Amino acid sequence: MNKTQLINYVSRCSKINRKESTAVVNWTLEGIMKGTKSRDGMRLAGFGNFKCVTTGREKKYNRRTRRYNWTKGSKQIQFNANKAYKTYVS
Repeated sequence: MNKTQLINYVSRCSKINRKESTAVVNWTLEGIMKGTKSRDGMRLAGFGNFKCVTTGREKKYNRRTRRYNWTKGSKQIQFNANKAYKTYVS
């Protein structure tokens, strides 16, 4: 399911027009993104947890130059599904 299909689904289920359902889906996704960026992450009961994890810098050895190089750290998003969601999917 892509975003357009999700908007159509919300529009059909809630019986609101497509413009309003587009706004609802966009606000929901924006809230999830802001919540994920926070320190505690985002918890949705019955669905799962979103969390932003920072990977640290790594020291790697280059055999050719015989020196150590430091790699830059990055941020990654983790999602852990709750038991109810896992049961529903399987």
